Amino acid sequence: MSQRLIFPFTSGMIICGYKTLRYKSYWGFPHYGIDISSYQGGQTTTDHIIRASGEGTVVWSQYDNPSSGAKSLGWAIAIQYNDCISRDGSVKSFVARYMHSPKVYVKKGQRVKAGDPIADEGN
Repeated sequence: MSQRLIFPFTSGMIICGYKTLRYKSYWGFPHYGIDISSYQGGQTTTDHIIRASGEGTVVWSQYDNPSSGAKSLGWAIAIQYNDCISRDGSVKSFVARYMHSPKVYVKKGQRVKAGDPIADEGN
């Protein structure tokens, strides 16, 4: 059965999307995702827990410690979500990454459901 993914915060906003070549030259890699925050943009919530966006499997949960000298992303999680209904109505699977967390609640191989707490929001 297909699933529609949910927003990973009870209250938050998208604060930026794809970034420029200046970002790549500073950080050393392109930014193809979106940044979502429950702290920034005038949010008034006290709930800063990141929640799973759907049913999936944690494929990565560890501290990012790059050997290349790049800046660390902090604690990071990757979750594979299968059978997701995309914007055009097709069904696809993909991996979502959640980064910059000071604390994570899930381990590699763990199954999650939509709304399960997976990490605390960092910056």
